[in-house]
Amino acid sequence: MPIVRNDGYACVFIRNETPAIHEYVFALSFHRPQLVLTLLSSLTALYSGTLTAVLAITSYEKPIDSLHDLAQAHRQGFTLSTIRDSSYLEAFESAKSGIYHEVWQLFNHEDPELSFVTGADVGFEMVLNHKYVFINGEFTSELRASQLGRGAFHLGRQTFLPDNIAIACSTGSPLRDVFSSVLLQLRDAGLVDKFAQEELHKVNKFVSTGTDDAGPRAITLNHLQAAFFIVAVGVAISTAVLGAEVMTHSRRQRG
Repeated sequence: MPIVRNDGYACVFIRNETPAIHEYVFALSFHRPQLVLTLLSSLTALYSGTLTAVLAITSYEKPIDSLHDLAQAHRQGFTLSTIRDSSYLEAFESAKSGIYHEVWQLFNHEDPELSFVTGADVGFEMVLNHKYVFINGEFTSELRASQLGRGAFHLGRQTFLPDNIAIACSTGSPLRDVFSSVLLQLRDAGLVDKFAQEELHKVNKFVSTGTDDAGPRAITLNHLQAAFFIVAVGVAISTAVLGAEVMTHSRRQRG
């Protein structure tokens, strides 16, 4: 290692041998393709991860789960409706203030045929074909939605008006008090809800064996095969380039 002195200052120069220079230059050329392939592999992994997330998670509109959500739904273009001459309509119409009164103002009073339908079948048909919110009884809604395809409907989580069950009797009938006592016992014991759930289970079982549900389904490898194919091609190309560069590097070292 030569030392060159100049005006009392020592300057040390380290001379690189020629093979070392070639090795340094070759190292640069060796890592550049690997860098490109690494970036391609990262992009492929990003694409496959995004694709998996899109296929695995179904996007939905913000659900309507309570009466307070109806105002936002109305601003988004949804039409509110319920059955004509029902107890639900009476509860909204008779309200003078509060949330019931606010919901009553959201109905389409200019065209009552849209908001006040003749029956539940009409309401469910409108929900399937239009931007429509149908207010109906919980059990009958569950039953009808199961028959038409449960995945096509969203039922609100919150309920606001209790449903009552009754047996009609003649005026002054001695059986009225007996029926009332028995019905109260059935309700308090939870048997009414039990009977309702059993009926829903029967309908769901029948529908699942006879029709195709339109709800979200689990993804399989068939849905992801394109992403795996791209990853496999990228790995194969990276392996081939790596092998070629290793062989080239070995030959130059031997030469």
